[in-house]
Amino acid sequence: MAKEWAKAFYNSKVWKETSESVKSDANYICVKCNIRPAEIAHHIIWLTPKNINDVNITLNKDNLMAVCRECHAIIHEGTSCTVDGLVFNERGELIEVKNIYDI
Repeated sequence: MAKEWAKAFYNSKVWKETSESVKSDANYICVKCNIRPAEIAHHIIWLTPKNINDVNITLNKDNLMAVCRECHAIIHEGTSCTVDGLVFNERGELIEVKNIYDI
């Protein structure tokens, strides 16, 4: 969920187009795990109220990476968005796996 100060940016046409382009450039595969579908264009330098209007940070593809929800949660929270042994498959279904190569 976007913070209040970032909502206008994330709802903008230019962000939606840039985000889609970043995911498309990665063939919609997460660049971190190289397994799950990339659903998020993640800012490497995180957005803040001070840099939200800096297009070199917000819209620069060099500052964006296509990631899956699982890897995005790990980047931001340091932990997976699921419990150990559960992951989301390419259809967004929660499945049990013994190792990441079972996906």
